[in-house]
Amino acid sequence: IISLTIDMLCLLILIPLLCGTHSSDTGWTPVERDRVLVPWDLESTPLQIKTNSTVGSGEGVRVFCYTESNAFIAGVGVIFTSPVQYIIGYCTGIEADYTDLPVQPPENVDKIWFITKTNTTLSISCNGVELLLYTF
Repeated sequence: IISLTIDMLCLLILIPLLCGTHSSDTGWTPVERDRVLVPWDLESTPLQIKTNSTVGSGEGVRVFCYTESNAFIAGVGVIFTSPVQYIIGYCTGIEADYTDLPVQPPENVDKIWFITKTNTTLSISCNGVELLLYTF
């Protein structure tokens, strides 16, 4: 999702239909239902997102990554279709190319998503279940 030559400290824009993002200092932080810039380093700290969307609702969460100079470099999205689908911008195709998650999330309505990145992989987990391990 992010070029290996780009500094990993990036600005994330959350476009949420969700309850909040997790901050280890203060617990869950509510997020406005609009674009929110959050400085984040995915390689040192997984991003946690809490949702209450149901499968088949068509709601979704998208996270866009930008460099420190605000240049777009990638994005990841999950949409609550049936089955639940994902997209990794610049890796899996254009906006319309959502793909079924290889493992579907647990059926609980309340979900906690973890998005983690290494130099070679991006992982999406939900409620402790790894749904995707994408290798660059």
